This record gives sequence, C-alpha cells and structure tokens, in this order.
Amino acid sequence: MISYCPKCGKPVSEGNAFCPNCGAPLQAAQPVQPTPQPQPAPQYNNRFMNQPQENQGPKPDNHLVLSIITAIMCCMPLGIWAIVLASKVDGLWNSGQYAQARENADKAKRISIIGMVLGGLYVVGLLIYYIVILGVSLADF
Repeated sequence: MISYCPKCGKPVSEGNAFCPNCGAPLQAAQPVQPTPQPQPAPQYNNRFMNQPQENQGPKPDNHLVLSIITAIMCCMPLGIWAIVLASKVDGLWNSGQYAQARENADKAKRISIIGMVLGGLYVVGLLIYYIVILGVSLADF
C-alpha cells in the first residue's frame, strides 16, 4: 500500500524512515486511502411523474372529453382539430414543454367551445328553417 508523507503529502515507499522529498520523519506515516467524493444527488426531470416542476404549476386539463363531445355532437371538423390538440397536451407536459402544453390545452378548449356554439347555431337555424317551411306549407291550405 502506498504511504504519504504527513508533512508534504508526497508518496513514499514503505520502509523509509524519512521522506525523500522533505526529510520529515515517517514513523507517523499512515497508509492513506483515497476518500470517496460525495456524489451529487440525482436530478429527476419528472418526465414520467405527474408532479409539477418548480414554478410550473399544476398540469393543465387537456379537455379531451369536451373535444370528443364537440366532434360527435356539434361540429366534426373543429372537434377533430380540438382532439388532435388535446391529445398532445400530456406528451408535451411530460417532455418539459410546459408553455406549449398549456397553449394546446387552451386552444383545444377554445376550439371546442367555438364548435359547440357553431353547432348550436346550426341546430337553431335548422329549427327556424323547418318552422318557416312548415308555416308556409300550412298557410297554403
């Protein structure tokens, strides 16, 4: 085992009574084993955990259910667009793209609401049209 001089710290071979570098007596020289360096704590990016990062707040709702309802019952093109945006929210959040995830969640909600309003206006327009046609056809009798 390698010994080190207690005065200058240079390596000294065993059996020497004095350090060949500085001349210090070596009877107190002890074999020195390298001390392990403390390892830094591992940094987790919470990629697969649903815990918020520092200053990122909670994960946004992806509004997927609202998007599906919009696609089925109200306005299919806008509903499909909203489904595509909503399905990207979780992946973006887990990959650390928090601003993009929030933006997609907000867009999915906004597009779903617009699709529901347009679908509702379409239904109301159809009802008015059928009432007018029914009224005109009954007026002829």
